[in-house]
Amino acid sequence: MKPIEPYLEHAFRIDPKTGAPVVEIAVEHYDDLFNTLDRAPYRRRDLSPDLKQFLRECSTWIPLPQPFAIEFKVSRDRRDDQREKEVVAGIRNYFAYLTQVIRTEVRLQRKKIAAFVALSFFFLTMTLVLGRLLDASRIFSAFLLNGLTVGGWVFMWEALSIAFIRRLDVGAELARHDRLVRADILFTFEERS
Repeated sequence: MKPIEPYLEHAFRIDPKTGAPVVEIAVEHYDDLFNTLDRAPYRRRDLSPDLKQFLRECSTWIPLPQPFAIEFKVSRDRRDDQREKEVVAGIRNYFAYLTQVIRTEVRLQRKKIAAFVALSFFFLTMTLVLGRLLDASRIFSAFLLNGLTVGGWVFMWEALSIAFIRRLDVGAELARHDRLVRADILFTFEERS
């Protein structure tokens, strides 16, 4: 693995054993990690909107493929091993679900690409065929031929845009979510007197 980026050493604590950045999150209770309106068991409960956003931002800020750990510093609850397992399962399930959603979107994008390429070839082929059959000097014929040409190239551009430009963002997002699924999740507790 590459050495850690210097700016990460200033922004995060570095785990001396693994060399990975540790994202530290302070909460009072286990329940603070989850959406207050959702009363499902932890493993199926939706994460707190603030926690989701913070973890996504940290995952974006820490470059791929650098792994990292998440440490929850709980100040008011006592250690509960069963709840910790459920919280870890809930966090992993949430990001695994997002990973699955992205993979489904990628499959749908592939279908769109195929449809757009087929439509593009159809429009451009129709332009060639009708160009031989119609008198291009007539306004309607010229309008139709130009419309088919523009439409064909627009569909081709959209297919290329999805295939090469948008896919880069989706691939990085998939890798970041997958990294969150695999992140070590730790809990520390304040000593109470």
